[in-house]
Amino acid sequence: MADFEEVNDQVWRGVSGYAERIKEVVEEKEWEPPLEEFSFSTGLGGLRVRRVPRPSRLISYLELEDQRNDDRIETIRTDELEDVARWLAESDHGYPPRPATEDNIESKEDLIEYYIRDLSNFTETVIDYQTGTEYPAGDTLIQLIDRIAGLDISRDTFDLAFDDEFKLR
Repeated sequence: MADFEEVNDQVWRGVSGYAERIKEVVEEKEWEPPLEEFSFSTGLGGLRVRRVPRPSRLISYLELEDQRNDDRIETIRTDELEDVARWLAESDHGYPPRPATEDNIESKEDLIEYYIRDLSNFTETVIDYQTGTEYPAGDTLIQLIDRIAGLDISRDTFDLAFDDEFKLR
């Protein structure tokens, strides 16, 4: 049985290091996260649309650019994320791959690559938790103070996402 406290500490180390590296690249390139539209009902007023920043989408964008082997950005995968993936693959704390990808995993290296992708996706989830969007009442506008603030993830936010999302793996 997995020791969730140990897994939590290992995953925190990888995810927080990865998010910090993403933030460094984003600040260096002076990129801003894409805006995403959210629609919601205001009751009698009808449907409202808000555009809010989604810093977690920067990870997908950077990984896509990285996969293109384009020299415009450097590799963003951090040693910490790879170390956690290797630890999961070599310890009793790993978890089975999703059924849709299970057949593609033929070696320990394939499993490590799977964990790296999964940990990257979980990092996006943690960032989404950090930047949680609440719809304001009435016509109050959402004020954007710092569009990449969500890349500074707190341990409390990580723990909440870990309990809600990662333990299910």
